[in-house]
Amino acid sequence: MLDGSLIYELFNIFIHITKESHLAHVFVVTSDSLFVQKIWRGNVTRKGPIHSRG
Repeated sequence: MLDGSLIYELFNIFIHITKESHLAHVFVVTSDSLFVQKIWRGNVTRKGPIHSRG
């Protein structure tokens, strides 16, 4: 299992690449709906490190 903080750091890198640097588009694809739900809830309820910057 991946560390939760590692996942958030990875998503922050993706956000930096797409929203801030405009270097590339990043798509994250998974069939694990619980993973998506965990990421979404962590973002919406905690206002965690993952957020839209643009």
